[in-house]
Amino acid sequence: MVLRVVAHLSEDEEGGPKEIAVELDDFTLLFFETVIAELKAKLGIDSSAPFDYLEYEEDGYPCNVKTDEEIQSLSESPPEDPLHIWLKSSRHHHAISDDFILNSADFIMKQELATGQFGTVYLAEDIRHERLVAVKSIIANLEMAKMQQEVEILSELRDCPQIVQFFGAIFEDDHIKIILEYMDGLSLDKYEPLPIDVHGVASVAIINALSFLWSKSIIHRDIKPSNFLVNSNGDVKLADFGVSRTLEFSNAFTGVGTAIYLPPERIKGGAYSVSSDVWSLGLSLTEMALGSALWAAQNNSFNIVSDFSHHIIENLSKIFEEIGSIDFDLQALISGCLKPIPNDRLAFYDLKGTKFVKKYSFVNKKVVADFILSKQSVNAGFV
Repeated sequence: MVLRVVAHLSEDEEGGPKEIAVELDDFTLLFFETVIAELKAKLGIDSSAPFDYLEYEEDGYPCNVKTDEEIQSLSESPPEDPLHIWLKSSRHHHAISDDFILNSADFIMKQELATGQFGTVYLAEDIRHERLVAVKSIIANLEMAKMQQEVEILSELRDCPQIVQFFGAIFEDDHIKIILEYMDGLSLDKYEPLPIDVHGVASVAIINALSFLWSKSIIHRDIKPSNFLVNSNGDVKLADFGVSRTLEFSNAFTGVGTAIYLPPERIKGGAYSVSSDVWSLGLSLTEMALGSALWAAQNNSFNIVSDFSHHIIENLSKIFEEIGSIDFDLQALISGCLKPIPNDRLAFYDLKGTKFVKKYSFVNKKVVADFILSKQSVNAGFV
C-alpha cells in the first residue's frame, strides 16, 4: 500500500523545495525513521537536521506522528487525496525565562497539602512577597523532562485568570519546585455535589480556562474535579499540568491521565486530540452535579477501565435523565460532551455558546465564595 503525502518544510532551513509530493511505500512505512529520512532526502535537507516528528491536520485539529506505531496506523487507511504533513522539531520548544527562576532561600515550607504520582505539594511562605504559595516538588532526576515541560506550559498560560497562577520555579540538584498560587479552598471534589448556581459559575471558569489552553494548542489530558481549585474569594481555577502536552509534542497514543476520566478512544489506545479533553470535561461536570464519581474502580487495570467505559456508554440515557432533573441546560452541555465518537462531541469553540455557559457567564463569583466559606465553617479545619 502506498501513502501519498505532500511534505512541507515548516522551519527556516536551507535546502530544496519547501514542499514536495512524495509516495511512501510499504517498506518505508514500517519505520518512522525511514519516513523521516525519505522526506528529508526529497526536500533536500541534511540528514542531521533536527526534525523528529510529523504534524498533519485531522478534522481541523493538528495531530502528530513520532513513532513506528503511529506512522503504521496512519497508513492503514490512507486518504484518497494526498495527506499534507509538516516536518517538525521538538528542539524548537520555548525555554523558560530567567524571570521565572527563583531562589529557594525565599520560601519557608510550612506543611504538606497533597501527594501523588507526580510529586508532593506543600504550603509555603513567600518571604519576599509576604504571601502564602503552593510548592509542587518532585525529584528532578526521575521526571526532569516532564517537569521542565510543565514549567514551560505554565509560563505560557499566565495571562489566563482561570488558570492557577504560576510564579516561577526553583531548579535544585535533586529537585524541581514549581511555585504556584495558593488556593485555600483546595479542590472542588471535596465539596460535591455542588448547588446548581455554584456548579454554573465553576463550569464557566473551567471552560474559559480550557478554551484558553486549547487556543494555545495544548491538551490537558487529566481533566477531573480534583484539578479544579477554588479559594475563599470564589475563584475557580484549572490546575495540574503534569501530563499536559502541546499538540506538537503529544504522543497521540500515550495512555496518561486518570484512567476513569479517559474517553473510549484513549482506552482503546487510539489517536486522540482536544476532543478527548471534552469527554473528560463532560464526566467531570456530571460528577460535580451528582456528587460522586460515576464508577468506583479499585485500580487502573485495562479490564476495569474498559468496563468503566462500557458502563458509561451503556448508561448515558440514565445519566442525562438524572442531570436533566437538576438543570436541562446542563444536561444539553454534558450530553454534547459525552459522545462516544470524538467527532460527534461539542467542538471546543462551541462550549462557550451553550445555554448553560451563557446563563452563568455573568453570575457573581460571590455565590462560590459564600458556598466555600459555609462549608469551611461547618467543617472547621477541613482545609
